[in-house]
Amino acid sequence: MNEVAPIASISQLKAAMDEGIANGELHAVEAPLEHYQAGDLYGRRIYVPAGTTIVTKVHKTQHLTVALKGHCTVFNESGDKFDVIAPQVFVTEPGTLRAIYAH
Repeated sequence: MNEVAPIASISQLKAAMDEGIANGELHAVEAPLEHYQAGDLYGRRIYVPAGTTIVTKVHKTQHLTVALKGHCTVFNESGDKFDVIAPQVFVTEPGTLRAIYAH
């Protein structure tokens, strides 16, 4: 059995996930993404299947995050953890990087 090293950061988690996919220990999951444009407003909607862990990209701008359906646990780079249970709205700040587990 392989020993699993503790993950110290979201960046390390992402690297471990990428390595696991590359060597066949993990499989990538399709998370459909839809884009919306209304004048100067942009939005996107992602569908994350239950049982999936994702790592976001670093957010470049402040924006609203809207959870329309489901429940996920969110971890940030500071080590904070919080649950998002739809419907819920919150503000995402620039520079934010998160790991998210969809229940």
